[in-house]
Amino acid sequence: MMFFDTLFGSVKSRWKTYRASRKKKKAPLVLAIDDIHLLPHYGQVRSNAPMATNNAIPGAGTVVHNAPILAGPFHQAHHVVLNNANFYGYRNQPVPVANDMISTGRPVLEVLMEYTDSRAYVDSSARHPPPSCHQSTQFNMIWLHGPAGTGKSAVAQTFAMECEQRGRFGASYFFSHTRGWNKYVMVIPSLAYQLAVQFPPYRNLLASAIANDPQLLRDKAPPVQFTKLIIRPFQLLQIQGRHPIETPFLVLLDGLDECESQDAQCELIHMIADAARNHRALPFFWLICSHMEEHLQYAFSGIKECGRDTLAIDAECCDDVERFLRSEFAKIKATFYNLVPSNWPSEADFSIVMRAVSGLFIFGSTVMKDIGSAECANPVQRLQVLISFLENVEGTASTNPLQALDLFYARILSDVPETIFPTTWRILAFLIYMPEDKNGGPRKPRSAQFYHASFQDFLLDPQRSGRFFISKQKARVEVLKSSLFWHEFDSVQFHAANGRVRLGGPCQHDPFPNFKWVSEGNHGAISTLISKYAVDRKICWESFEDLDKNTSEPELLSLSQQLDYRYLNLGFRAMCFLDRFLPWVLSQDPSGGPFRTKPCDDIDHQLLSYMNMVIEKPARPAALQGLYERWTGHHTDTRFVEYLFIGKGYKSIIVWNQSLKQSFKVRALNRDRAPTLEMIAEMRRDHD
Repeated sequence: MMFFDTLFGSVKSRWKTYRASRKKKKAPLVLAIDDIHLLPHYGQVRSNAPMATNNAIPGAGTVVHNAPILAGPFHQAHHVVLNNANFYGYRNQPVPVANDMISTGRPVLEVLMEYTDSRAYVDSSARHPPPSCHQSTQFNMIWLHGPAGTGKSAVAQTFAMECEQRGRFGASYFFSHTRGWNKYVMVIPSLAYQLAVQFPPYRNLLASAIANDPQLLRDKAPPVQFTKLIIRPFQLLQIQGRHPIETPFLVLLDGLDECESQDAQCELIHMIADAARNHRALPFFWLICSHMEEHLQYAFSGIKECGRDTLAIDAECCDDVERFLRSEFAKIKATFYNLVPSNWPSEADFSIVMRAVSGLFIFGSTVMKDIGSAECANPVQRLQVLISFLENVEGTASTNPLQALDLFYARILSDVPETIFPTTWRILAFLIYMPEDKNGGPRKPRSAQFYHASFQDFLLDPQRSGRFFISKQKARVEVLKSSLFWHEFDSVQFHAANGRVRLGGPCQHDPFPNFKWVSEGNHGAISTLISKYAVDRKICWESFEDLDKNTSEPELLSLSQQLDYRYLNLGFRAMCFLDRFLPWVLSQDPSGGPFRTKPCDDIDHQLLSYMNMVIEKPARPAALQGLYERWTGHHTDTRFVEYLFIGKGYKSIIVWNQSLKQSFKVRALNRDRAPTLEMIAEMRRDHD
């Protein structure tokens, strides 16, 4: 731990005087940085810091490369005589590092990659350009700094890069709930993948672990994966002694509080603490960066092996931010040299900005992006608008360091014209609350992302954002309204010709016509994205489960009543449609809304006659309450076919349960045409 002790000691030398006077402690195996992170001024690394040698594998310390794989029973034997011996040839060769094949015939890294999230790595292109410590404050040092919005990820990034340069970087995971990099199940495989890339001897053992337990990546819980994918392989390397690791390497978790659930966060903490406590010989130095949330404080409180340090915004932080602001103003002047006076900005204006930013790095970064916006291309005017705003803020007393940032966010949103703001609000709501796809990945467009998590935090806190608040319920309703609109548009436009209600299946067709707002080059791609979005059952039907059933949503209910159900895709066996959508409708309208069990007009009677042409058993109306549970339960009365109607007038369909004793089957018809003999035969088949 000498390297990390030295590096972190250089940070502590720049802390406040009372912290510098504390007794120096040996760096623990686990370092939790609660509310404030590595300052961008780690100080000069002391000359006695051990450096990686030329034969060191990056991230793994010094490694013996030429150690034999297996010596064998006759290693260095000579003058051996064997009498009456039978010889059998056996070829034992180490698996080449580049072809660590497991039983499936695929390289281990290729198999492991499916269960990782490479966007959360330290060198990910998705994080480019990554946040990093400002050059003017770096001085070959790394920093740790402030509460929310003070540069935690920039610090973690810079520290990881410092470790990588010294051959001490192992793996990292940068959590981000705004970008969807917060899946607990992705963390351990992602770390294992990076360690395997950094350390080939470990990669061979990892391949064996996956080959011996093919379900390890797919079905096992993270603690099991942690033990079998990381702890045991490195234990085996240490025991064998063929590839000794003389120095530890960094494993970094940044933004742990953005992991998807509090339980997951605490479980990760306890897993790492257990490794630090019970496996001290392993070559890991764990760095955990997070806010000081209450549940995390409790989780860390009982871990003696965990060192804890909290920093506050101090004079040195303000000096660093001042250097950053002056550097950014210089860049803007160089870019807009023909628009900006040589003496711009005045010291008075700079002082107002400096006082408002008050050491909060994210605030400084945000205002400088606003001033230097290429879209506005008028930095002098943008600065004057900002100064007017900040002068009003200075008169507002508050102990909350984020208040000025909140007011700045509110001012930006206030500048959006009232006629445009509803669309702006929906875009922001979709970015936050768009459901994930079936594989757990986000559907959020890469072209629109939050610059910093503090803006999303602002929007989700009604006390901070006021009228700009984005409630989960309202956002989910907007997502569903949009999904139902496009689902109906897609189905009527492209699926009316076959006259069938769809129960799953692909959605492939020509681009949408008359999209005047889409460029010719993007027409096909945009149409494909909309089609996938429209028929995605997780958005269109499953998301109804996320709504508060005690909250009245008349607009969404009205939309569901007016839908043209004739060609909609109800999904495989209509499971989500009946299990999620129907219960929500009943919570809004106990009479059933678009659902009913008795025919109410000639169209319903015609639909009933069409169904009778197909079924081979007596029919009876279904009961709407608990319908899905009855149809899928083991006590279903299979002597009867149960049916219900959905929709209004010519847009209606009839849906029935064609269940056998061991299976659940749904069939549906609209009134476009009477069932043909071919259709009847197809719908009577036992399979879907």
